[in-house]
Amino acid sequence: MDLAEQVGPTAGRRVRLWICVLATGAGAWAVVGSAWIFPQLSANSDEGIYLLQADTLRSGRLAPATPETEADAFVPWFATIRDDQYILKYTPVHATVVAAGDVLPGPRRVALAFVAAAQVVAVAALAGELGLVGRTRVLAAGLFAFSPLVLQLGITYLPYGTSLV
Repeated sequence: MDLAEQVGPTAGRRVRLWICVLATGAGAWAVVGSAWIFPQLSANSDEGIYLLQADTLRSGRLAPATPETEADAFVPWFATIRDDQYILKYTPVHATVVAAGDVLPGPRRVALAFVAAAQVVAVAALAGELGLVGRTRVLAAGLFAFSPLVLQLGITYLPYGTSLV
């Protein structure tokens, strides 16, 4: 039984519309909030590593080359060195999402928008799978859209949102 059968076709369209509005709002906040609050990234050093990994993937390589000076800067916290390349400790899933966002038109932060929007849609889908319909499903998506995971972490390049999705 799908959403339209449970709450009627008109109500089902309204629910989907509200979920789209919430997802779009979360995505817009991710871009605007990131540029406004963290124009030079947050104080979390992991963000720079994820961006380095995304740049490396976008250039067609899996491991970034070590610089000629201060090659040990990331060792042992973020990487190890093998054959003059950093082997980063993070899996490339989140970096791939960021790299994919780089090929789209607009600011680099567009990847943050897609992750934030996808989180809201995923929570709405989960609510539907749990049997919530109509306004209750929209409420679940709305509460999540205004949660710290979206409002605070969604404006950083940290992988929590991608992991949730």
